[in-house]
Amino acid sequence: MYGEIIPPYTTVTYLGIPFNQHGIDSQQFLEHTHTSTLNSMHAITRIGARPSAFSIPLSAKLYTTFIRPKIEYGLAILNFNKRQITRLERIQDDCLRLIVGGKSTSSMKAFRIMINVPTMETRWYTLNTRYLVRLTTLPTTSLVHHIHQHLDRYHRITLLSKKNPIYTQYITQTSNQPNPPTTLDTSILKNIVNTYRRQLITTSTEIMIQACSSTLTLDPIFIIPMTRKERRRVLRWRLNWLPGRKQQCHCGGETSRYHLLTCPAIPPSLWQHIPIHQAPHQIHPIDRIIQQLPLKKPITAEDKLLLMQKWNPIWTDLLTILFHLDEICIQTQQRFEPETDIGELLYNWIQS
Repeated sequence: MYGEIIPPYTTVTYLGIPFNQHGIDSQQFLEHTHTSTLNSMHAITRIGARPSAFSIPLSAKLYTTFIRPKIEYGLAILNFNKRQITRLERIQDDCLRLIVGGKSTSSMKAFRIMINVPTMETRWYTLNTRYLVRLTTLPTTSLVHHIHQHLDRYHRITLLSKKNPIYTQYITQTSNQPNPPTTLDTSILKNIVNTYRRQLITTSTEIMIQACSSTLTLDPIFIIPMTRKERRRVLRWRLNWLPGRKQQCHCGGETSRYHLLTCPAIPPSLWQHIPIHQAPHQIHPIDRIIQQLPLKKPITAEDKLLLMQKWNPIWTDLLTILFHLDEICIQTQQRFEPETDIGELLYNWIQS
């Protein structure tokens, strides 16, 4: 053109979305998004969204406010296969690891539930549902409406609507109403999404996910007061980083979550108030206790008394067990400095 040779390109980017000869290039989109998102996440960690600085709830809020929208850009019209969905989840997991710490292979499934962050697959379904509902409710005179009417059954939009369980459920519920909504009903969509997320938790066969609550709220270990060391140990336990991989225990056995129940290195008196026999087989007794932690401060004197009777001394015993477990997993003969007033911050919080 004008005496210049136009070089050929296999892909071209338009409005931030890469296209090739077949349409949107999903693989190229994921590669670009991964690099761009991690660069932005590293900038957030430098100002404090890391384990040694901001609290985890604040860091998670910064992620969902500033970083996750970068991942979600264009998701509503993209079509992914199972391998690409795994790559999409990996992008979010890499960001969350910068918040909580951990190795590149550490699972973030339980941590996502604890900070009430949905999977990227759920976000993909949700954004796609919003797009599809708006597409079908646009005025008949709009250009997009006319284009949509001429799409064949193998078009990307049609395939997306069939593989999206949230959209299918939304259409089923709204079509059965006497007066179906003419625009997106956000309350119905929110209930469907929350139900879908709860089902992912309750039907999971992974033990660490079963130990999480399906209430879709911030985990109580981030709410109730604890010292920094206590909170870190409880968090590491919930993520299965404590005890972590199997290694030699002080007693001669191998460290594991269930070896802890019978390990001679743990004083037996610490288990006297923990109802081991009442816990389901799938969920560890310590996880069962953590699930019952209060989310709100009691108001009445009667409620405060009941909570104190319930948690004193169980909470102190549980934190002391994790203290000894942390010592064992360090694999050195040197003992930790004794910690005083273990669990006292919770008791003061209840009584204040």
